[in-house]
Amino acid sequence: MTRPSRLRIPPRLLGRALLCGLLCPALLCGLLGRAPAWARGEETAVAPLVHRLLEDLRAHAGLTADFVQYNHWLAFAETDTSRGRLTLAPPDRFRLDYRQPPGHRIGSDGRYVWTIVPEQKQVLRAPRAETTGWDALFYEGLAAPRDSLALVREDPQWGRVASITLAPQPEWGLRALAVDLAVPSARPVGYAYTDEEGNRTRFRFTDLRYASAFDSTLFHFSVPEGYELFDAGR
Repeated sequence: MTRPSRLRIPPRLLGRALLCGLLCPALLCGLLGRAPAWARGEETAVAPLVHRLLEDLRAHAGLTADFVQYNHWLAFAETDTSRGRLTLAPPDRFRLDYRQPPGHRIGSDGRYVWTIVPEQKQVLRAPRAETTGWDALFYEGLAAPRDSLALVREDPQWGRVASITLAPQPEWGLRALAVDLAVPSARPVGYAYTDEEGNRTRFRFTDLRYASAFDSTLFHFSVPEGYELFDAGR
């Protein structure tokens, strides 16, 4: 069995061709005589958090964030890690620029979803209308939270974080989809999904910033010299 590429892309695009633990607040809170949030089973309303995040996205051109991406491959019982920078411009443009593995890039210009794989000198291009890009999973998924309440936990970097279960659309090919939002700011600090084969992908975000504008060329993609272009669906 051939091990899949380290690059992890939402399953309908490449799956067929595209937060990290708790620190010791439990011990500290125990010494102070107060149980941590997750031990108390603290809950928060989902709708106000989702509404605030969507309002923040609508009020800006989009957001940028550093990410660490964890991919767990069920068939191999292995987890690999990637790192890079996310740029998201809802509703239909995004790019993931990978530092590890270097040179990898996934992005949407609104018309196509592009995947650039340097070690194979290949570019996969798929019509966005026929695929589900990362932006759709994140932005459109927020329109369908599964529950009205979410558990709150203590995160070592972000403080109080609510894990919100979303309802993926059937055509996305996902078993599960979730987003982690800081409380009460509603900043997205994590994101995870499980595909139909049971493979799990989880993102953790840092240095997240809303952007007032993006350079007009940021979401323009092309085939690098010496690379071969593959058009999906042809």
